[in-house]
Amino acid sequence: SKKDQVMGHAGLATLAAQAVEALQTGGATGEIKVLVDDSLFSGPALNPAWEPGDVAAGEVAPVYSMALNSARYDPAVTTGPRPQDAAMTAAEEFAAGLRSAGAAAGLTVAAAVERLPQPAAGTTAPARPEGEGTSQPVVLGEVQSATVAEQVNLMLQDSDNYLAEALGRLTALADGLPGSYDGATAAVGAQLAAAGLAAEGMKLVDVCGLAMGNQVPARQFSEVVRAITSGTDTRLRSALD
Repeated sequence: SKKDQVMGHAGLATLAAQAVEALQTGGATGEIKVLVDDSLFSGPALNPAWEPGDVAAGEVAPVYSMALNSARYDPAVTTGPRPQDAAMTAAEEFAAGLRSAGAAAGLTVAAAVERLPQPAAGTTAPARPEGEGTSQPVVLGEVQSATVAEQVNLMLQDSDNYLAEALGRLTALADGLPGSYDGATAAVGAQLAAAGLAAEGMKLVDVCGLAMGNQVPARQFSEVVRAITSGTDTRLRSALD
């Protein structure tokens, strides 16, 4: 990963190397199974308001809380079909990196990657089987992402629908709303209100603007641009690039 690039701040190769080192230090033996926990977002992964043709053409993809290259197979190819399960695709790539990095250390990684079972609504997480250690997870590796400002810059420069949707859901979660499509659109409205911008007449069914059901008066766009360029909240200036 190139650390000076936005998409290179959090690399799976780095995580795999860190995980192998931690597993070695911990004396791990036997076959290692990779489980993916993508429970951060809720609701349907695919927005029903999107046109099937737009999804097929790769304008967007089902939105998961984990993805490689904004759910692209190759960051250099920004058109065409995309992974339809971005979280599993990322997990499988990590497992491959773990398998490669762990080979010299004598670690065996299971071929199959599985989702961490999520408890049903209203229930608690299942207890670990006896002998599987404490209920607290052990951190095997950790990397830092690009800043929000850098990610917003990338999203605007590339008109990245997937990244816009992910940022919308993360904004919703930060505001105490569900990490869903409805939560994301509600968060956008709440942020506009907090910035003193009127939201009358605005109808959002997604946050990337791809769905035909969106309705945003041109006046609101100009007010947002004015707030970015000359408003009282100077943090918004970071979007000018």
